[in-house]
Amino acid sequence: MPASSDILCQSLAVGDNPPDHARLANRLTVLVVDDETQFAAMLRMMLEIQGHRVLVATSLDTARSAAASQPVDVAIVSQEIAGSRGTELVAHLKGCCPTVGIVLYTSWKRKAAVLLQCDPPADAVLEKPFRYQELRAALDRIVQRRQHQELVCTRETSPC
Repeated sequence: MPASSDILCQSLAVGDNPPDHARLANRLTVLVVDDETQFAAMLRMMLEIQGHRVLVATSLDTARSAAASQPVDVAIVSQEIAGSRGTELVAHLKGCCPTVGIVLYTSWKRKAAVLLQCDPPADAVLEKPFRYQELRAALDRIVQRRQHQELVCTRETSPC
């Protein structure tokens, strides 16, 4: 079985085109939270290629600080982070900014358990390893939901 970063790298090289103007209009500020620095770096690279602004945190504390210092549109969060659970961050982020999009990822064996324990729920749960196209589809759904709701969350109105 290939490593997660191999799957992500292959899927970007084979299946994705450079960002178009419509996608750049939906540029997001994305917070990637994972203590596996190589995986987080791979996600960052692929998201930046698609035109998004990316912040990376390797712990829940640094993720909370990053979200408190600037508005975040989407958080892509590993369920297992240095002895903590990503669902703790989901609850924190949704509490301070209900419109933030959340993509939670974990190993396939734990997907059902993550869905059951996540309150408030994540917008998407991906099984690791996942293909970039799956992540991109989740981000597209979040953008569509935000456009439909036409809500804006700023640090001034909903401080983390």
